[in-house]
Amino acid sequence: MALSKQRTSDFAWVQFLKWAKANDYTLLECKPYNSVHQVHAPGSAHYDDCRHDGTTYSMGVDINWPSGGSEERTMLTRALPVAQSLGVAVTYALKGTAGSAANHQTHLHADPFSVSNLGQGNFEQPTGDATASRMQAALRFDPRQRDNLFGSLSRKRGSAVRMASRMHGGKHPHGIAFTQRVIHAEPTGVWDEQSMGKHDRAVSRIQKVLDLPRTGTWDEATEDRWQAFLKEHGR
Repeated sequence: MALSKQRTSDFAWVQFLKWAKANDYTLLECKPYNSVHQVHAPGSAHYDDCRHDGTTYSMGVDINWPSGGSEERTMLTRALPVAQSLGVAVTYALKGTAGSAANHQTHLHADPFSVSNLGQGNFEQPTGDATASRMQAALRFDPRQRDNLFGSLSRKRGSAVRMASRMHGGKHPHGIAFTQRVIHAEPTGVWDEQSMGKHDRAVSRIQKVLDLPRTGTWDEATEDRWQAFLKEHGR
């Protein structure tokens, strides 16, 4: 049993693990990627499991960067905002070596529970969620790009679907071929019936994330929820 209360969902936790794996981080002491050894403190998160999509995942992971050295610190630091946006707790000697961070100077520990330490002592990990990651999946981002940080590229892809809708006049501010790549249509540069069908299916996926009826039509309700989503999750 872990030493603190679970702070984020199993889904968000697994999204973090999948993002890290897709970006070539080394995931240690974490099923299903490798075995968990009896070397951790009693009650360690490494010994807890969750089930997601039929797969067992450990509730703790130690993360390294394969090449080590100064590049490792850069890459582990890059992983921090992704973890924190998902509500994932981290222990890593980023700002000092107080407490448990002293044992995490060359690797990052992560778990879905409530206590983080970036080198200046323990603090309560703020709550996060995986909504932006789900939207990135709806926009057909590659798994390595589903960082739950809905930045400029994410907004651009969402804008392409939104502006191509009938409500917004079927515009393509980034070019028709770009919109077609977003919706996984052949990027011919010609907006044809196949493109329109795939666009409507993309709208339907977005509506699912926004908890709306999946009509496939970008309407006022979709517009309102989209703007609220950007206000909360956009960067």
